[in-house]
Amino acid sequence: MRQFARGFGDRTALPEAICVTCRVCQTVGALTDPKASCPAGQGRAACQGDRDLKFFDEVLAQLKRITGGREAHLFHGPFKCGGFTYLLWAERGDVFAAVAPSAAVFPNARKLKPKPVMHLAGDKDTLVKYQWQKAMMEAVRRLNGCEAEGKPWVNMPHSIRPSRERRW
Repeated sequence: MRQFARGFGDRTALPEAICVTCRVCQTVGALTDPKASCPAGQGRAACQGDRDLKFFDEVLAQLKRITGGREAHLFHGPFKCGGFTYLLWAERGDVFAAVAPSAAVFPNARKLKPKPVMHLAGDKDTLVKYQWQKAMMEAVRRLNGCEAEGKPWVNMPHSIRPSRERRW
């Protein structure tokens, strides 16, 4: 939490941004932490009395009070809480502009609605197998109507066009 807040760093590009970081509770993870020795978010609905979803709702209510209810563009993507990121997308997805789950799969993908997403994965992950994550990324790609193969974006402004071809 503190490391993320420090890493948020230079806020001159978007000084009106508010960065909220929270410490999550110890949570049993079937794959990653069966003894609940590390902090992690709730990974599915109706688990642990929905304590993390309720906590999120309270944080969001406080944020709305602080900002006077101004429209916000929320993003979620904590490290070690990829399952919770997917759960928030499924259960509270309408409040997020985008999500970035890391090293996670979500068993109830049919509850997800199209949304910009950046799924962080590693092919050396020994806990959440890359083949599982790849299947999840493919499900998200289909949900969002993305093509199987990326294509160069020809409408990219010349000022930000990479010097070599990239797939977007």
